[in-house]
Amino acid sequence: MLDSIPNYEYSSENFWETQNAATAALSACYSVLAQEGLYGGSATPLYEETVTPNAYNYANSAGWNAIAQGNQSASTGGILSTRWTQSYQGIGRCNIFLANVDQVPKMDESLKERMKGEAHFLRALFYFNLENYWGDVPLVLGQPDKEEQATLPRTPRAQVVTQMLADLDSAAMVLPWKYSSADLGRATKGAAMSLKAKILLYEASPLFNTANDKSRWAAAAAAAADSEETAVLPAVAPPKPDREPDHEPEPDREPEPDHEREQQPEQDANHPEPAPEPDLSAETTTVLRPVLPEEPERQPRPGPDAAPKDAPGPDDGP
Repeated sequence: MLDSIPNYEYSSENFWETQNAATAALSACYSVLAQEGLYGGSATPLYEETVTPNAYNYANSAGWNAIAQGNQSASTGGILSTRWTQSYQGIGRCNIFLANVDQVPKMDESLKERMKGEAHFLRALFYFNLENYWGDVPLVLGQPDKEEQATLPRTPRAQVVTQMLADLDSAAMVLPWKYSSADLGRATKGAAMSLKAKILLYEASPLFNTANDKSRWAAAAAAAADSEETAVLPAVAPPKPDREPDHEPEPDREPEPDHEREQQPEQDANHPEPAPEPDLSAETTTVLRPVLPEEPERQPRPGPDAAPKDAPGPDDGP
């Protein structure tokens, strides 16, 4: 009786027994994103702008002013210490999930694979924040172990980037493009490929690509193209014209020889000779406009006292 496991609390031995438990563990991975050091509280682009001359943090929220003033150190605390701690907290939770979710009995396999993809995406996102701020950081892929991991050395940045890209490729293989309303907000295939494209774009920049290797730019562009759902949409037929042409266009007409024109009877004044056909074979086409007959000059309208046109004048005889 004394060796029984309490059923009123969870432990590592009795937690991974239901699908609901796996869902709760994955939700714990997501919840770290909303904490103060990552994307919650004062960890916003507006506050980050206060470390530049563009803005000022009057309340010194989360110690942003220490960075702006150049006084940040390992003992200062504030946003950087919080970001480091919470990023590794999220990584630890993702590692726990990936190491234990396969123990859950009778769990839908497709759901399990999708949830693994979400955990891989989140782990890559946590490492992206670490690598973006510190460069070389300890790369931890196993479950948290204080004795083993407390004194880990910093892993070269390039190796961390390689692991992030591997996690994002694993995620993109199983994640959907979109979810139903009950699961909105979860990681998608587009999110995984977008983060991959962002990482590769950084790697192609002159900061890390000093030799200007063009293949790095191509890899970033390919990942950006893969982040769009258009790859799975059906092809769309080109629109049809509103109206079909009434008849086929006539071919270019050759000008008639001069001797045939000489044999034609002369036209009288009431039937003038038709204008020649325009030459459409020239490289540049001149727009021809019809020549309208000149209007006769308008005469002023006679006043009420004017004499009729054919009436004799004062000097005319009877």
